[in-house]
Parts: sequence; structure tokens; C-alpha cells
Amino acid sequence: MFPDLDDDAVAAVGEALALADARLGGLARRLGVRGGLRSNPVGGLPYAGEVYGYLRLPEVAFGAGLYVARRCGNDLRMGPPWLVGAEIEVPCRYGEECTGHEVAAYAEGRLAYGDPLAAARALAAACDWLAGTALRESPAGWRLRNTESCAG
Repeated sequence: MFPDLDDDAVAAVGEALALADARLGGLARRLGVRGGLRSNPVGGLPYAGEVYGYLRLPEVAFGAGLYVARRCGNDLRMGPPWLVGAEIEVPCRYGEECTGHEVAAYAEGRLAYGDPLAAARALAAACDWLAGTALRESPAGWRLRNTESCAG
């Protein structure tokens, strides 16, 4: 995702991503699920893609990620900008066509960053928010926050 970093920047970005992973992994342990950050390359390119984590329970899911902004599937640029977001989602009660409904978010939409270190630190902050927010409600409590309806 960050192909042009010097050694010092690689170390700093790595530290920020390790902090984000530790925060998400700690939340996973408290929820009793497995999880942490993972990398998903696009088109087989190791520097193009996303770093994300998604913790799913039957009633609620918690996700955070750092993504390369893309205009389409053939856009293989490696950034900038890099987008960061975190959200809490609940499954839709009306069918599998809907992927779910967001009930809380770290920021409205995803935040854009022009600097790799700023983006990695933002992901760590988003994971901090997620870890601090996720346990404020029970999984069923998060589900009750869903005010959207797809059908019915």
C-alpha cells in the first residue's frame, strides 16, 4: 500500500499498524472471537489493496480499515489518498440481499489522508475508538439501535 517509503518511514508505519492490530485483537479477545488486521492485495499487487479487520458476532459486527481510494476495479494506483474508517454494523432483518446497517461510525464516511504515516496512525485511532465503543452496549443493545428498514 505504501511502495515509496524509506526505512525510517517503514518502521513508523509498521509501529502504527501494529498498534491498530493490537487494539483490534484485544477487542476480539474480549468479545470471544478471533480477529485482528489483515491485508488484502488487489490484483495480486502487494502494495495495492487494503488493511482491515472485521469482528463478527451474530447480532453485530465491528470493522476498521485503511484503503487505497479507487475510482474503479481497474484502478491500481497505490495512493494517495488513503482512506480510513471504522464502523459498527448490525445485520438486516429482512434478507440476505442487504449487507447490514451501520449503527455507529468513527467518522461520517471515510477520512482521507495524503501521508502514509498519518493514515496508519488514523487507523490506530479508529481501532482505539472501536475498542472503546464496542463494549459500551451488549450485542443485543447494538442491534436495537438499528432504525433502518429495507422491507416489510
